[in-house]
Amino acid sequence: MLFGKYLRRHGIGTDIVADAAECGEEVGPAWDGGAVFGCRRPRTRPAQHLAKLWLNVQRIVRADKAHHACIQVRDMSLSALVALAAARVKGIPFVYWLSYLQSEGHIGRARARGPRAGMKYWYPLVEGLAGRFILYRIVLPRADHVFVQSEAMKARLAAAGVPASRMTPVPMGVDTEDSDAWLAPPAQAAALAGRRTLVYLGLQDRERKPELLLHMLAQVRLRVPNVVLVMAGDTADEDQRAWLRKEAVRLGVADHLVWTGWLSRRQAWAWVRAAELGLSPIPRGEIFDASSPTKAVEYMALSVPVVGNDSPDQKLVIEASGAGICVPLDAASFAEAVVSLLNDEQARRHMAARGPAWVRATRSYAHLATTVAGVYRQVCGGQPEHSADPVGEGDACTIAADTAREDAGVQ
Repeated sequence: MLFGKYLRRHGIGTDIVADAAECGEEVGPAWDGGAVFGCRRPRTRPAQHLAKLWLNVQRIVRADKAHHACIQVRDMSLSALVALAAARVKGIPFVYWLSYLQSEGHIGRARARGPRAGMKYWYPLVEGLAGRFILYRIVLPRADHVFVQSEAMKARLAAAGVPASRMTPVPMGVDTEDSDAWLAPPAQAAALAGRRTLVYLGLQDRERKPELLLHMLAQVRLRVPNVVLVMAGDTADEDQRAWLRKEAVRLGVADHLVWTGWLSRRQAWAWVRAAELGLSPIPRGEIFDASSPTKAVEYMALSVPVVGNDSPDQKLVIEASGAGICVPLDAASFAEAVVSLLNDEQARRHMAARGPAWVRATRSYAHLATTVAGVYRQVCGGQPEHSADPVGEGDACTIAADTAREDAGVQ
């Protein structure tokens, strides 16, 4: 949305380099921002890395000042090292976009598995340690600019030696002009009829600890017997999915849950619109504290009050907007906030009314694009002699992006 739709309005085109269904010079899904260069992803993880690196190197080497105002890499340390060197040789500005602490994530997963896991331990550990060294010691200090996910991530990188003056936080936003999604009616389901509906929109992976919501629900139903929680999203981990279902039975809340599975954005938002409250528990820690959670902003944009915890960016959003309640990350605190709001219609209406306007003013992609475009103008200077962008004139930047990881909880 940001690059393919809104930055185009500022005259900035983007040639994107990413995984695609087929290999070729210009392949992939429809992309309004510019050209798409991609290659089919192999099955094995090592082969995926090699194929992606080779694709990135080819496109980076072909970038030149006549066609591209900058080279940008997102969440890939080794490709960033190649791009930094190429940009310096070619005299093109180099920009890094850090949307996720990927290296720290690899290290954390490896340590959670332990050495007995063999290559499932050693491979991500080495990958994480090497990536962290490349990023923090070489790439980020030398980048012409670094886009980060949040103010908390900016502070973290500044403490590691990256100049704060060369960093811009770009939190997750919402496409407030998507009329099909905004005007879609609330989901209609027999399971919701006559019940007080809560919704959780997002991934249900182990590290996100979704079981907290089940424990919360067990407490809420004692005081609000007709409550129901919609779990809109899923996990790719079959064992985790099965365990959550068993945990729901053990806690006696299976009849108070609706599991939707993976959804399109429009389908997911229809479930949100059917809810009285949106829940956003975000685990605390090195990685999640630097993130910019999307679900709280989506709830607010859809006029649904939020109950969330004190993850830094989420705490800022809830408190600045007045569109929800921020509580500690535990089942009892969430349960108390939920019951309190379900029993206070006036408070819910007040919060629901504040959300959309605040999102449009601060977290819409239209607003964020203005900030991002201003940085590109400053960092990249004048536009190229001619753009490789097939959809119109304007500045162009080549972006190598890691699309292997899904940020959202729905597909």
